[in-house]
Amino acid sequence: MSESVILQKILLGIGALNGFRFWRNNSGLAWGGRPIHLKPGQRYVAEHGDLLLKNGHPIKLAQPGAADIIGIGAPDGRFVAFEVKTDDPRSVQTPEQISFQAMIEKHGGFYAVVRSKEEALAILKNLANNTGQNQQ
Repeated sequence: MSESVILQKILLGIGALNGFRFWRNNSGLAWGGRPIHLKPGQRYVAEHGDLLLKNGHPIKLAQPGAADIIGIGAPDGRFVAFEVKTDDPRSVQTPEQISFQAMIEKHGGFYAVVRSKEEALAILKNLANNTGQNQQ
């Protein structure tokens, strides 16, 4: 199963838990600008559906190494982060991800590498039990 499929299953599984709120933490680079649709024959010979960004600029998403899923837990607002990996033995954290984990833990947050929805749910159940949360 791919990492993206595992990630979606985890988000669907943990989304209904009481006491926690999570979201997908996209990382990488996107581009923004004012879209201008060109017609064929203009300075740039466009094909149907091409789009040119005028005054285009890069938009950096999450910092390199940031976890795939981040959120908060009640009642204390603790930061929770999950890095999603597959069962493939080569699916390991990058140095940037290890650094991000260390930063989260240093500041009192919780970080875990998870490989399934069931693993993430078990971890959150344990976290909830340790903080007195009532989850369903």
